[in-house]
Amino acid sequence: MIPARQVEVRWALWMVWDQKCGWCGEQLTFSEMEVDHIIPQSLVGKDLRKALCLHGLSHDYDVQAPPNLLPSCRRCNSIKSARIAPNTPIISILLQSAERRAKRVSTRAANFKADRKVDEAFNLLTDIFSNQGLDLARLKQAGKEWTRARSAAKVIAPVVAALPEVQEAGGLALHPNLQIKVDQGRPWRLDACEAADSFRCTSFRAATESA
Repeated sequence: MIPARQVEVRWALWMVWDQKCGWCGEQLTFSEMEVDHIIPQSLVGKDLRKALCLHGLSHDYDVQAPPNLLPSCRRCNSIKSARIAPNTPIISILLQSAERRAKRVSTRAANFKADRKVDEAFNLLTDIFSNQGLDLARLKQAGKEWTRARSAAKVIAPVVAALPEVQEAGGLALHPNLQIKVDQGRPWRLDACEAADSFRCTSFRAATESA
């Protein structure tokens, strides 16, 4: 299985869980999301075996795999680490929810990794975000490159649309053929627009897709 720290797994988790914290349901931007291990990765030996047994999981269960992962806000991840015991009923519920999503997470992550253009686009986006604040000039320059690869644009568009600056502005024109628009009050989705490589991102604040 792919380690949770890898960017393709983080992105796949974020998308499949509707850009929400798996614990409290609050919306998350990609940059603020943390990957939570439902069965804590810190458990070892007897403690780990006991936790796995409590939930009917095999001794070789991979705690780093998608069935044990969910996106979390920092607050929930901190509270869970400090206060929630492995035998708490919510743990079983979340394990079932993660298991239902695991195949989709793995498929999205694999497709992401297999597409060199997507990988390059995300590396560039991560580099842009590593600076303080949003470097709009660099983001627009990158937009020119993303319009040349539809797969890259489809990965990047929801991440950019989630930025507070873009939400407040109602969208962002990265390029004449890459217009990211945010419509409030509608479930988030990514649709092809009139131009072949343009996309419309409706707000995910009202996302209602069931778990």
